[in-house]
Amino acid sequence: MEPVEVVERRIGRALAVLPPERILVTPDCGLRYVPADAARAKLRAMTTAAAAVRGRLHKEKKDT
Repeated sequence: MEPVEVVERRIGRALAVLPPERILVTPDCGLRYVPADAARAKLRAMTTAAAAVRGRLHKEKKDT
């Protein structure tokens, strides 16, 4: 399971080449085959990272 910081960096790399409205944060295939606790942790990290990046983008847009 990737830490939130790793997911945020991956989203940031995508933002370097795509506008935010073109990015969809989703898990890779295979969540069905991992224990439920691990799947939930992965989804929690993804949603936390996406919310943090979204908040920063909103703040940057507001500040400009």
